[in-house]
Amino acid sequence: PVATFNYGTIDNIKISSFTIKALDGKGESNVALVGGVVGVNYSVIKNCINSAEFDYTMAQQLKVTFGYAGIALFNASLNAYVGSIQNCFNQGAKNISVTVNNNLVYLAGIALTNSGKISLSGNDGALTLGAKSGVSGMTGYYSGITVANNNGSLEYVYNNGNIANNSNFGNFNYGGICYTLASGKINTLIVTVSAQPIVKNCTIKPSDYGTNYAPSNSGTNVNIATNELSAQTIDCGNGYILTIAQVDNVYKASITKA
Repeated sequence: PVATFNYGTIDNIKISSFTIKALDGKGESNVALVGGVVGVNYSVIKNCINSAEFDYTMAQQLKVTFGYAGIALFNASLNAYVGSIQNCFNQGAKNISVTVNNNLVYLAGIALTNSGKISLSGNDGALTLGAKSGVSGMTGYYSGITVANNNGSLEYVYNNGNIANNSNFGNFNYGGICYTLASGKINTLIVTVSAQPIVKNCTIKPSDYGTNYAPSNSGTNVNIATNELSAQTIDCGNGYILTIAQVDNVYKASITKA
């Protein structure tokens, strides 16, 4: 990543390649957390793209909590600091597999957790978790934008990426935009992939200022009002346009600036 902590402004960074080396450790308390651009964001990240692709198998005989997010591990708030991620995108496919029991894996296109603001951003890359044959104790949480929104703001964000598991071994938990949402503010959340919930779990209903779109079979939590996906353009303000269009008979969302 560019920085472990960000208290300033990070602008126009492009991540095109990424390599995870062999993890080292011992016992059962090993933790590996990686942010594509920064670790913890307390200020502004804007106009960044992560197009890196990787297919990583945790072959070591270790019990590991592993987390990766395309832009920031944690988009956080602290006192006067409020993390903001704007006009940032994950485009590269990320695939993680484990080979031992009791591993815990978190994967997100933009940020693992959000207590700040994520806006005008999207995930276009496939996110895949898996466990090798015989590994039954693996648990994974993964989402196109953020795994957990804790009183944060999600505005004009989309997921085009397929979120899947490549095996029948393990416990897989996912959401198109967010897996778990607790309060906060939402405005125009869009999922274009079939059978993928905008939000899977909603523990505290957020303030909803827009219209959310997903396929009719999305399985979105009942506390998130959802409209059927359709081709359209949405004015996001400040010159940004969110477009939902059919490409080869498949809906895709995109964000551009006029």
